[in-house]
Amino acid sequence: MEKKKTHERRQFSRFSTNAATISINSHTLQLIDICFGGLSFRYSGNQKLPAISQQNCTLTGANHFQLENIPLTYIADTDFDQSGKTRRRSMSFGELSSNQLLQLMSFIRDNTSPQVQRTSLSGLYGAA
Repeated sequence: MEKKKTHERRQFSRFSTNAATISINSHTLQLIDICFGGLSFRYSGNQKLPAISQQNCTLTGANHFQLENIPLTYIADTDFDQSGKTRRRSMSFGELSSNQLLQLMSFIRDNTSPQVQRTSLSGLYGAA
């Protein structure tokens, strides 16, 4: 049986995060991955998440770096594991200011896997 090739719809490469978090109001959640188009985080399936608005979202990474007031839009919510006890929420970024975009580039550089970054970010930062 021949496997069909699937077309990757993503515009941006994803980066797995190290120990970065997203804070929504008083809830701090573990980021799974991030890209220039959005992010995903995991949370307990029985946890009720607060409404997400630009004013209440903050990314926190290495050295207490914070990127605040991030415009996010809901994309999907799926099981993260087979038990259904952990969920994955995917969000896309709204319109980012030029300053937020620069901060996002720094956040990705400092909080994701270095092996992937060298290839994917080289065009943004110039040749290494």
